[in-house]
Amino acid sequence: MSSTDTFISPLAYVEEGAVIGRGTRIEAGAWIGARAVIGENCRIENGATIAYGDWANLSAKTVLGDGCLVATGAVVYNHVTLAANVKIRHNVIIREHVTIGEGSSIGSGSNIEPHTSIGQFCSIHGHCHVTDYSLIEEYVFIGPSFASFSDINLDYRRPQLHKPYKGVTIRAKARLGGRVTALPASEIGEEAVIGAGSTVKGSLQGRMVYVGNPARAIARVPKEHELTRDK
Repeated sequence: MSSTDTFISPLAYVEEGAVIGRGTRIEAGAWIGARAVIGENCRIENGATIAYGDWANLSAKTVLGDGCLVATGAVVYNHVTLAANVKIRHNVIIREHVTIGEGSSIGSGSNIEPHTSIGQFCSIHGHCHVTDYSLIEEYVFIGPSFASFSDINLDYRRPQLHKPYKGVTIRAKARLGGRVTALPASEIGEEAVIGAGSTVKGSLQGRMVYVGNPARAIARVPKEHELTRDK
């Protein structure tokens, strides 16, 4: 198949109104909602769902840039924007009002909650939970089984305890090991390194190495480990 060919399996379901770019492949069992706008040379694998839900906002679109992959079993809700070459792996859930920057990858079994922004060239490994109202800047690495939370108080059925939700903020080029936990409204500074199994609370300074529960600084990030790139 040439790069200009578009393939839609007869066993896929594409609603009227969906826009499919040239060279895109939609495999058997995929479901493409009417408000999907899919760019060129994308791949939507078996059983993936694009532009699901958010029925109240009929003007919203789900937009996939050129070269995106949405793997088997993944669900991308409506009102989501994926920039070019984003990779959504198996059984990922991307909820409403999420944006993901160019070249980022979301690992299998992960869950990205609503009102979250993820920058370009991030690597989020498998089985991560990024809570709602979170901000992840560019070039961030997150190891497997990361968990973050946005409930300032555990206010389920206790409206008198409610405070506005606030997720985690992870500044550019930070690196998190596996099974890191981030408590509500926590912030991880630019180029910070968080050791595996640590718990993040409050604001952590950039370019420092943190470990423990709660995470505490133990060293400065070596200069040679800092990410440099052309401005």
